[in-house]
Amino acid sequence: MGHSCALLLCIAAACLPYGSAFVPSTPIRGRAAPPPRTQAAAGAVGIPLSAPGRPSHKRGGAGSGFRSATCYLPSPPAGPPTPPGDAAWAEYGGKVTRVSTAEGWFALLDAHAASGAVLVAEFRAMTCRKCKAIEPKFKKYPKTYADRKVIFAEINAQAIGPALREALGVDKVPFFTVWKDARMVDSHLCGAKASEDIAMCLRAAARMVESHAPLLAPDAAAAAPGPDAPGRVAP
Repeated sequence: MGHSCALLLCIAAACLPYGSAFVPSTPIRGRAAPPPRTQAAAGAVGIPLSAPGRPSHKRGGAGSGFRSATCYLPSPPAGPPTPPGDAAWAEYGGKVTRVSTAEGWFALLDAHAASGAVLVAEFRAMTCRKCKAIEPKFKKYPKTYADRKVIFAEINAQAIGPALREALGVDKVPFFTVWKDARMVDSHLCGAKASEDIAMCLRAAARMVESHAPLLAPDAAAAAPGPDAPGRVAP
């Protein structure tokens, strides 16, 4: 009889799927049944281990003599977090970002400060003819100045609201501004002089970029996101 029980136990254990454990509901030969291997018993926080492509089989129920058990492996260590500056530069660098809300402006300002990049923001209006004439040329700036760490943005001055416009000193457009460490360090109002045309306005913006954004080292310039990289296409 004892040999028959042992044989049945061996057969039942062999039928268990990988990752399960046979635990009888009653002690064998007077010894207490071992507790099922659980996450708490393993002493590690992790994810369930299962064989690839093998369905999960659960055994249990009253009188079945089986208790479900799961093997656990420790979770793999998390990789080093991405520095905020690198994440900000990856999101905003190499393109012209469009901002149409006050929240979007503050997010852009925070990202520019975290990345250490110079921010060149053109405040514009949907009804402004000069703004529309500037737009296609301004979109080329990220590629033109790929050797400098600059974030370019178009800000819808009408959409961000009068309170923010007043705080920023924006009452006419097109209005180019340059920011360092979340502070405006330079600006140029296009058309302030009656003789100024679009080309002169863009040259003034270019001079501000070249004045405030130094050239990157060759290796840093090669690693900078470009307008042709995935996710870097300007809207």
